[in-house]
Amino acid sequence: MFEEINEVIEAYSTISNVEGVLLYGSRATFIGDRYSDYDLYIILSNDPPKIQCRKILEMIKGVTSLQFESISKIQIWNDEWMLRGESFIFNDLKIDTSYQSISWIKKVINGVVVEGKTLLDEIGFRPYTIMGLLENSQLLYDKNGEISRLKQTTRPYPSVLKDKLISEGIAIIDDSLEDLSDYCQRGIGNTAFLFQLGRITDALCQIAFAVNEEYDPASKRVEAFLEELASKPKDFMHKYKEMMLGPFDEEGRKRTVVIIRDIYKEFLNLANAQ
Repeated sequence: MFEEINEVIEAYSTISNVEGVLLYGSRATFIGDRYSDYDLYIILSNDPPKIQCRKILEMIKGVTSLQFESISKIQIWNDEWMLRGESFIFNDLKIDTSYQSISWIKKVINGVVVEGKTLLDEIGFRPYTIMGLLENSQLLYDKNGEISRLKQTTRPYPSVLKDKLISEGIAIIDDSLEDLSDYCQRGIGNTAFLFQLGRITDALCQIAFAVNEEYDPASKRVEAFLEELASKPKDFMHKYKEMMLGPFDEEGRKRTVVIIRDIYKEFLNLANAQ
C-alpha cells in the first residue's frame, strides 16, 4: 500500500533495536494532500539508534536534506509523547520520524485502558491520544508481531475514561460559555472571544469522541474524524462549520453562542441516553 517508502522501512528494519514502524497522521488515514508528510513512529526496545540511522539513511539513494535531532534532546525522551528523530526527503517525499520505547507505550496503555486515567507520569497531556495514534496508524514493520498485539490492547474503550472525558468537557464548556455570553453583552474584543471559542470547540470534540467511545486522534484534520462519528447531533457538521466560520461581529458572535448552546445540549442528551 505504501510501496513508495518501502526502501526506507526496510532500512529501519535492519536496526537491531527497532521493534516496529507505524505510519501515522494524514497519510495513514488517507485524508492528507500532496504536500502531506509521511510521519513514521518508530518503536524501539531501548534508546534511539542515532548513529546507525545516520549511516543507513545516508546510503539510500534518493535521500536528501537529512537532519537529525540533537543528542541533548534524545536524552530527555522518557516523558515525551514522541521524540523527534530524523527529517529528510526521499524521492521528493517529505518524511519525519519520531521514536518511542515499547515499554513506555505499554505503560501508557495500562494507565489509560486499564486504569482509565487522563493524566500519567509518562505523559502529562492527553495520554489517550496515544491510543488514537495506534488505532489510526498503518503498521509497516513488526519484527515479532508484538506491535500488532499492542494495537489490539486499546479495546475495549474504558468506561472510566469515557465518564472522565465527558465530565471534564462539560466543566470547560460551562465555564467558557459563561464567558462568551459575557463578552457578547459587554462588547469585549474578538481576541478573548476566539480564545474561549477555541476552548469550547476543543471540549466539544472531546465529548464527541468520548460519547462514541473513540480515542482522540490528535489530528490537525479533526473535522474528517468528526464526520465519521456514528452518534452526533442532527446537522452537527453543518452547525460546527458555521460556528467556526463567523463572522465574529456583534451579531455573528451572538449567533455563534446560540449554535454552541444547541450543539452542547444535544451532546448532553446523547451522553445521558447512554
